[in-house]
Amino acid sequence: MRECTRAMMKTMLDQEDMSMSGLWSASVHYNTDNIHIHVATVEPNPTRKKRNINGKLRPQGTISQKTRRAMKSKVVNTILQADREMMDEIIRNKIIRGKNSVWSFEHPELARRFVKLYCKLPADRRKWFYNMNAMKPFQNEIDDMTRAFVRIYYQKEFAEYQRLLVREQETFKEAYGENSKADDYAKNKMNDFYQRMGNAILKEMREYSKIIHSPAPQAWP
Repeated sequence: MRECTRAMMKTMLDQEDMSMSGLWSASVHYNTDNIHIHVATVEPNPTRKKRNINGKLRPQGTISQKTRRAMKSKVVNTILQADREMMDEIIRNKIIRGKNSVWSFEHPELARRFVKLYCKLPADRRKWFYNMNAMKPFQNEIDDMTRAFVRIYYQKEFAEYQRLLVREQETFKEAYGENSKADDYAKNKMNDFYQRMGNAILKEMREYSKIIHSPAPQAWP
């Protein structure tokens, strides 16, 4: 909460042109069932002029709605930063890295899916990237292979990732209302996961293709 308050107040002072002239202090209150912080701000030597807003002078000692929105955004993003770091750790450093170090042929179900999908791909390996148009017809099968891999090797980690993603959605909606872009954010995060995993799977298939089509085939790991 202290970190959030410091980040929020820096945003406020910057937005209101008081970064060099404004001072603030805060007090953490534990006297209710919700811990909260009171903040006071002052300019010892006032520098701000009254601002004209829609033809009216804004009273001294007030802040704009734009600044309020920026402050709220800073608080929400600071709160969610720790969750995002944990989510990145799960996806990039555990699941994606795990896929890059585990061959599909090490598990019978993944091997069967691998061969079935591999036989359908176009001959040009340069098109074997998840978001290329040539891969659109195969994305559902690639995603199915992703889900199978997660279920076999990283079911617990992926469940934690989904829990953190739901918590992010709820935090967004509490801060910005039901009409926020929280659902779009969660959808984009999942799409990004399937894209990363899909490219890891297709990379394995490109490597396999090079091996079996080389003049002197090497032993497949």
